[in-house]
Amino acid sequence: MTALAAKDLVEFVDLRDGRGDEQKDGGELAFSFRFRGVLFAGQAESEVDGGRMRIHANLGALPYSLESRYRRENALAIVTAASQALGGRMRVTPEQRILLMDDRNLDEPLSPRALMNNVVRLVLEAKPFIELLSVVVEPPLLNAETPATT
Repeated sequence: MTALAAKDLVEFVDLRDGRGDEQKDGGELAFSFRFRGVLFAGQAESEVDGGRMRIHANLGALPYSLESRYRRENALAIVTAASQALGGRMRVTPEQRILLMDDRNLDEPLSPRALMNNVVRLVLEAKPFIELLSVVVEPPLLNAETPATT
């Protein structure tokens, strides 16, 4: 597996505070980025004791057994291992979508640095599982004209 490089996180967009200033209490921003072809969408808000960040990503559809029993069984094994390793943050929905969801408190005031630190932490934690899933699961199709913003 390769190291995480800045080029891997592309189109990181701050929709509310483009100046990069530290958010004040009640500040909120939405953002999105792509990693390994997967679109992640997030929201961060400033709170009195720091901040809160929520991110979600649709990693693709669980293959049907008729398509490939091998791919389905491997995808389920990867999701099971990821769910255990990531504290239940990766799961399969009733619609057979594989989702990665994270909701965490920030230990410092909401700022670009705090946001990037936590985004990179999540991506590094999930990266091995995202890479393994990419072998057996097709990522959702992204409309080429749709910007990476939420």
